[in-house]
Amino acid sequence: MNTGDVTDINELFRFALHATSATAVDVHTTATTEQGTLVQGILYTRRFVISYNIVLATVLLAVAAWHWSSRFAGLVKVRRGAQAIHYEHQTRVVSPTGFYDARGEEGMSPSSASSGSTIRPSDLALESGKQDLEGHETTPLLIRSSSYARRRPTKLFSIIRSYLIYQPPDIPFIHKTLPSNATSLLILLFLALNAFYLFFRVPLSIRLIYILADRAGLLFAANLPLLYLSSAKNGPLRPLTGHSYEGLNILHRRAGELLCLLALLHMAGMLVV
Repeated sequence: MNTGDVTDINELFRFALHATSATAVDVHTTATTEQGTLVQGILYTRRFVISYNIVLATVLLAVAAWHWSSRFAGLVKVRRGAQAIHYEHQTRVVSPTGFYDARGEEGMSPSSASSGSTIRPSDLALESGKQDLEGHETTPLLIRSSSYARRRPTKLFSIIRSYLIYQPPDIPFIHKTLPSNATSLLILLFLALNAFYLFFRVPLSIRLIYILADRAGLLFAANLPLLYLSSAKNGPLRPLTGHSYEGLNILHRRAGELLCLLALLHMAGMLVV
């Protein structure tokens, strides 16, 4: 039934099997307040669980965008480095009498370079700067370059990245091998997201246990696409996220364990009902 009166408990369970997020029911026409609460909980669960897959798709797209933007930036950096080396080889041409730059001006010949002084202009500038600073007691011994402030965010990013890729030692007495910190953090966020969707606005009452059982069953179905995608060795998640099959297999195993727990909660709630 889609609309109308929900007065009998058998009709209530039949209603839960066919209700969707677009189902409209006048809760005031139900026989008791308890049955009205059950109807409200069932309809809210139908609307609420839809956003779970939207959240998962958003996180997947964000990870894919981060991975491909980093990869594209690395390719651009390598290409610019190759172009700079090519430009340097093109602008320094060797002639029989000396070196020429891009403007065609003759510089110091190899014979004069070997017989004359080996001091370069950069060395002269450095010596001049040392003479200017000599005698000033307030001048620091170590002068930070102007690019120090620009290197600090890069250093912070490197520290965070090294922490994420670090793999802790095995758990004592259990000898359980732990994954990297990034993988463990991803698993914890995944479990926390499912716990939020399982218990949000769910009355923890034995007489209303059907709402929790219904929510667990819908979350089981909502996690099935992720379970199938993370199990494929050549699936779309590997090129999208840049993670290896071994890393995705850890997520697949944790998702399978979560689905077993959700199925157990769904079955236990139905038995209580």
